[in-house]
Amino acid sequence: MRISSPEYVVVAILALVLLLLVAPAVLYKREQARQMLKQDRLKQVGMSLNNYHDTFNTFPAGSTAKKQPATRQPESQNILISPL
Repeated sequence: MRISSPEYVVVAILALVLLLLVAPAVLYKREQARQMLKQDRLKQVGMSLNNYHDTFNTFPAGSTAKKQPATRQPESQNILISPL
């Protein structure tokens, strides 16, 4: 049994229609996953700041301006709240 040329066209059109129906749903789910990732990262930063405040009774400075060797950059808030 051979498939004729018009049948290939019908199958291709059906595949295209299916793809056009599924693509927006996939893109929507990807965007939702990005939003959840952003929220999770913000939550982690908030928890880190809260943990720092509980430990030191103050929030970390935006940067430190202590006298440091010339080769060392001032530490940022991200370094101060990092667990490692």
